[in-house]
Amino acid sequence: MITSATLPSRYDAWVNRKFGMARLGEADAAVLRTAQAEMFARVLPAILMSNLLSAVLVAIAAMFHGWLWFPLLWSAGVVASGLLGILRIQRVRDRKREDAPSVKFNDRILIDTVIMAAPWVVMAMVINPTAVPQLEVLTATLLAGLVCAGTFTMASMPSAALLFAGLILGARIIHIALSPLDHMLENLVFQGIYGSVMLVSLRTMAQLFIDRVRAISSAQA
Repeated sequence: MITSATLPSRYDAWVNRKFGMARLGEADAAVLRTAQAEMFARVLPAILMSNLLSAVLVAIAAMFHGWLWFPLLWSAGVVASGLLGILRIQRVRDRKREDAPSVKFNDRILIDTVIMAAPWVVMAMVINPTAVPQLEVLTATLLAGLVCAGTFTMASMPSAALLFAGLILGARIIHIALSPLDHMLENLVFQGIYGSVMLVSLRTMAQLFIDRVRAISSAQA
């Protein structure tokens, strides 16, 4: 029932409607969740590893420029959560369950997505171009790379990909807002263009994934 739906599930349904995704029956939805779980089990360890290595790189660069406690504690949190996530995925893969994940699978992925993206929003606010101008190029490049990573590797679940990319893009906009005014306007316009391309690409890739899963399911029926 809609009234008992959780906030993540309502958000997931809203994204699917806005992207024009076909409404799936229970059987097709279960097949889709199975395919999404398999995809995330393959790609999330690489995303988490990239996340924690990027955090370590930012922390080392910040400490090189005189910072200590924030980059140390911040990167330690990112590394710890990343390693725990990788271990949890490994345990899930070792189980080799035959049945489809429950409907709560989407909720767990969306919550984990927020946990994975949130540290970068904090980083954008603290290690900003005004506070550490020497790191502007590094942090801006990392944020842009994370948007691309989230869009292309998480497109099998468009709500999760949009949430991750949206949070990181929001972090980049905060990053720009806290920078000197001389290049702010063109940077914001560029982020708008970048975000539009990301939305179009994400919708296309998500639709292709869902169509492929439905085609395989129909062929096996």
